Amino acid sequence: MKHTLRTFILMAVAAPALAQASSTFNYTISDAGSGNSLVTWNATGDITTTNGAVWSQPSQMFSGFGLGNPGMFTAGYTTTGAFHQIDVPDGSTFHTVEIGFNHGLSVYQTAIYGAMDVFGMYTTYDVISDSGGRLHTLGATHIVYTAGTQSAVIPVAFTNFNAGSWTDNHNYDPYFTTPMTVTLTIAGVPEASTLALAGLGVAALGLRRRRN
Repeated sequence: MKHTLRTFILMAVAAPALAQASSTFNYTISDAGSGNSLVTWNATGDITTTNGAVWSQPSQMFSGFGLGNPGMFTAGYTTTGAFHQIDVPDGSTFHTVEIGFNHGLSVYQTAIYGAMDVFGMYTTYDVISDSGGRLHTLGATHIVYTAGTQSAVIPVAFTNFNAGSWTDNHNYDPYFTTPMTVTLTIAGVPEASTLALAGLGVAALGLRRRRN
């Protein structure tokens, strides 16, 4: 009995260490009105901790997170795929621990590659660029995300997006040494019939108040 109890205690203590580190970066897009869309986001996991997430390929550029999936944009939407400046950056940053680079999210991209729709937000710099070559010597770097207000308005009409949710689990393999998941949720747009019913409800309420 004592041996069994000791084994259980050791397993319970060791269990947290067995949990695999991972990170998520989640986008939500909703209607901001006047032909604009509101992008909000949040990050969880090891990329938000002091040590950050390990990027194992310093020779490859990293500037932020995007995801590619079919069906995110409506059929009539066209885009050049260029990166566009965010008018009011929110203050969120990516920080390279080893060399101290700190760059803010300042551009967004919508792109279409064949059947693949792409959305993402990025810094204007390669977060891991290093003219001194120190990262190439180290062989890896730690990247830390620090949150600002985590929201930005982009001049893309909300009607250009399809409602739904998408997930990309493989966009950054094998560069991050732990799993990195990027998600996008696009809020639904009320159908015209729903809006009409809502309008009738408001009218009926007004009529009832007048009668009272």
